[in-house]
Amino acid sequence: GHSMGGKVLMQFAIDFPNIFEKLIIVDIAPKFYPVHHTSILQGLHSIDLKTLQSRTEANEILKRFESSEGVRQFLLKNLFRNPETGHFGWRFNLSLLTNEIANIGEEITSNHAINKPILFIAGGQSSYILDMDHQSILNLFPMAKFEKIEAAGHWVQAEKPTEFVELVNNFLN
Repeated sequence: GHSMGGKVLMQFAIDFPNIFEKLIIVDIAPKFYPVHHTSILQGLHSIDLKTLQSRTEANEILKRFESSEGVRQFLLKNLFRNPETGHFGWRFNLSLLTNEIANIGEEITSNHAINKPILFIAGGQSSYILDMDHQSILNLFPMAKFEKIEAAGHWVQAEKPTEFVELVNNFLN
């Protein structure tokens, strides 16, 4: 799970520790994060899905809110065209994400540790998982392993896919 997906998986691991063998958490820690994706959410809301003609048009709109081409393309992977209506839609619930963004950043806590292998992959240029976060992660997940892809930011899998896949395969094997 990457970012918000990683938060979801950490909570899942605490709630259902016997359902999985291993987890991979990408560039997120169980700590509190303040809301900081307001601009991206505004950009996504500014795309009128009823009149949108192409992904290129969506990218041009989003460019006003997010400068990174890689981040925009990553977000736009969630854009699809409904074959029945011809209109575009999001694969995620944008309204729910917007309304609940503050809750997404809440700290994850537990009274019990999860003793299963969990790989935490951090982007070396990202501030989401810092070396000082390792101990709090280990308190919840004592078998955690930490890897860092130095030349990557928060969107690790999009920025350095070869290195990312290699780490994932090594951990799973």
